[in-house]
Amino acid sequence: MVATAAVALVPSFAAVFAALVVGGASWLLTLSTLNASMQLSLPAWVRARGLSVYQLTFMGGQALSSVLWGVIAGATSSSVSLLTSAGLLVVCGLSSPWWPLHAKTSDLDLTHSAHWPEPTLVEEAVERFVDGEAVSEHYLAVRDVG
Repeated sequence: MVATAAVALVPSFAAVFAALVVGGASWLLTLSTLNASMQLSLPAWVRARGLSVYQLTFMGGQALSSVLWGVIAGATSSSVSLLTSAGLLVVCGLSSPWWPLHAKTSDLDLTHSAHWPEPTLVEEAVERFVDGEAVSEHYLAVRDVG
């Protein structure tokens, strides 16, 4: 939020550059924390699906909000758009007591769902006569592959 406000208000290139480097590093740390929290809080059997929905929502939100901020900047100015964005970032930061990340992800029940029975391996010996000789299906499949 400081980097966003700095871009809107500070005329010095060096100061804006420094603020953007710190803001970018902070953003990467935030993304890493959110991704790790998602991975730790999802059960293994649904982790990939949950992460894909999270990523889709997150990236889609960024894309749509970029359009929104562009429209706001076009209707007003870049400074107004950036300062509004910085103000909303402050509001999001202050909302964390009401919507915190899970503090104790180790206490979550991450056991597998028992909706479906465990798969079992079934091996059947199927033989076929080729040129008067009994040959298993497996041998034929392997022979055809190479």
